[in-house]
Amino acid sequence: MVTNLKYSFKLATVEVGDPNQTGVNYVSIGTKIEHTRNNDSGNTAQVILNNEVTTVVTPAIGQEIIISRGVTSATESYVFRGEVKEIDFEGDKYVLKCKDKLNQLKYLLFSASYDKNIDSEAGELSAIFTSIVENGGFSTNVVSSGTSATDIMIDKFISDDNSRLDRMNLISSILNWFYYYDYDNENIRFEPKGETTFSTPLITGTNIFNVLKWNEDLESVRNKIKIKGAFTLDTRNETETGDGATKVFNFTYVPVSTNCTIDGALKKQGLVDSSSDYDYTIDEQEKTYTFLTAPALDEEIIMNYTTKIAMPVTDSDYSSQTKYGLVQEAVFTFKDIVTVDDATTRLIQLLEKLKDAPISTTMHTDEYDVKVGDKVLINDENATDKNGEYIVFSKIINYGSQLDIIKVGTEKFNVISLFTTIDERLKMLEQDDNTLSEILRQIISFSHIYFLNRYDLTNQKRVMAGAIYGHPDLGIYGTAKYGDDTAFILGHATYGLLGTSALGDGGASWATVYEVTY
Repeated sequence: MVTNLKYSFKLATVEVGDPNQTGVNYVSIGTKIEHTRNNDSGNTAQVILNNEVTTVVTPAIGQEIIISRGVTSATESYVFRGEVKEIDFEGDKYVLKCKDKLNQLKYLLFSASYDKNIDSEAGELSAIFTSIVENGGFSTNVVSSGTSATDIMIDKFISDDNSRLDRMNLISSILNWFYYYDYDNENIRFEPKGETTFSTPLITGTNIFNVLKWNEDLESVRNKIKIKGAFTLDTRNETETGDGATKVFNFTYVPVSTNCTIDGALKKQGLVDSSSDYDYTIDEQEKTYTFLTAPALDEEIIMNYTTKIAMPVTDSDYSSQTKYGLVQEAVFTFKDIVTVDDATTRLIQLLEKLKDAPISTTMHTDEYDVKVGDKVLINDENATDKNGEYIVFSKIINYGSQLDIIKVGTEKFNVISLFTTIDERLKMLEQDDNTLSEILRQIISFSHIYFLNRYDLTNQKRVMAGAIYGHPDLGIYGTAKYGDDTAFILGHATYGLLGTSALGDGGASWATVYEVTY
């Protein structure tokens, strides 16, 4: 067992730890780093410093903090890179609460639409992930999710003022992958769970130093799921007859777009109180349309309109139902879903997440190189039926401890709040299709190519010979000021001439002062 790990803590580039264990150390016990792949805001660190740290650096919000450690050297492996987000004082200690660089993406909002048939990403989720991250200012190292018939792809992926981290979470949920900030290479890595298998088995009594307690929970199992949100548009044609008095008529279904004629004449749709330049308005909630003027007796009213036909997708995992001897259902609604294929994609991934009862355990180990997202082989001599490969999904590094704490298994999902970290509290569920259309229009409008013409700006001057109108001296014509002489009329085609030239024009040529070309 390794008993002596060396650490380096650099705050605003100043070393506040004792990497060589020979000098002054300002870092206190209680300092810990938490790694997770449940990325609400990236990994976190709580660094506790004694108040003497101010002799070398004064802790402040926004300072960069870099933590590394190793067995023979404190710089063998980076375990955290981030910023100080909050500072508390506990007695004579500074408590620095830090988040890694992924947290920056939580506050970068963007609007975009990725269309399988239009955009270069071609529906490949890993390519969309790359675009979102790199347009947010980060480098990436992304495993391709593929574009073959067997790969998960998406027809439309939309962001309506969502954060980049929110959309990254959504993609990782659809693929059931992990992403994390790679401290050694300083980029964001996106990969399938278990992409890397840790080379050394974890064995109780050998490199696991606690008795494992396995947790299994049937409550969160969902093995029959319905996805709502996908729809198709259908056309309806309904006919009414005017009576000279009735202005309000009913739709059978909720309209999306309309085309109305009266005796073959096309009528114009408008908005209430917007202007009077329209013939009728629509109330989608009441499913009615109202004319400004009642159609005359026996006039034929033909209302052609489109309406949405819901296309819910349902599927079951029969192996799960057989394994547990029960059926547990769930319904999810996603209004950002446009096609049935996209709904099916969500359904497959939700079933994959929820069909099995989550099983997990926590272990204390001196295998310091185990990373979150790794696949590890567990051998538990006290519960051999649990032996097998599991995914590491959290890791806690306690400064001063000889052991790391890792949690392995399958993550437990709260079905009700499963997508709150994906949606930013119902934002995705509440955005409607009109908003999505606005996004598409905005993107199309910015896709035009504009050609700029070159223009020349020339500044010139010339000497005004003779009289100057309004001038107390040079504005005198003979003994009278201009305008006092009845023979002179300012602006007159004939009487406004001075000699043979227009008033004030002594025939001097223009001289260029400067020219600007742009």
